Amino acid sequence: MPSARAILLSSVGCMMVLSLLMVASASIPFALSRGMTELYFFNNQLLYMTIGLIVAIIPYYGVSLRTLYKTETQFLLLGITGILLVATLFSTPINGSKRWLTLGGFNFQVAELAKLVMIVFVSDFVVRRSFEVRNGLDGFLRIMLVVVLITILLLSQPDFGSFVVILGTLFAIFYIAGAPYKHFLALGAAAVGGAVLMVTTAEYRLVRVMSFMDPFDDVQDTDYQLARSL
Repeated sequence: MPSARAILLSSVGCMMVLSLLMVASASIPFALSRGMTELYFFNNQLLYMTIGLIVAIIPYYGVSLRTLYKTETQFLLLGITGILLVATLFSTPINGSKRWLTLGGFNFQVAELAKLVMIVFVSDFVVRRSFEVRNGLDGFLRIMLVVVLITILLLSQPDFGSFVVILGTLFAIFYIAGAPYKHFLALGAAAVGGAVLMVTTAEYRLVRVMSFMDPFDDVQDTDYQLARSL
């Protein structure tokens, strides 16, 4: 069997190559229609991807898992994430949402950091507290306290999509860790009920969900991304 490192690097590499192919395929007509070179957006994406790889090498080889999974390190990461999420609430709104921070000339979406930090935090928790996760509800409830705090900050931006991704990822981690099915059913029902409540109480969320019924009735506004993806 291949090592976990080989699977991880191969998966990331495949996604990067696929993304470059998709950018090239989708952007060539757009670039030519505006007098740009046909691979203008492809070259930009490749440049940013190269910078990202160089930056990623530093934590990949410089930060050990032993250091990453220290309790103080994780609470430090959670604290930094929480502070940055609060800071976004005072940022300039873009399309009605406050999700971006400007750091050194770059726009940074804190929700992406929150996804990574929650994966690291929960993964470590289900290993250290495996007995609680598999034999009781305490493990779920402890993690949910952290998730609720992150959720409140995400929904205040508002960023419903990131909340759904984080919640789905955490459920997957608990499933792999061997949590009882009855806990999944109970918490799944609560999560679905909460999601329905959040969708129905915010008009923009309801419009976005209903756009899946007819993704081409308003391609310049509510269906913009969905129509173009199709």
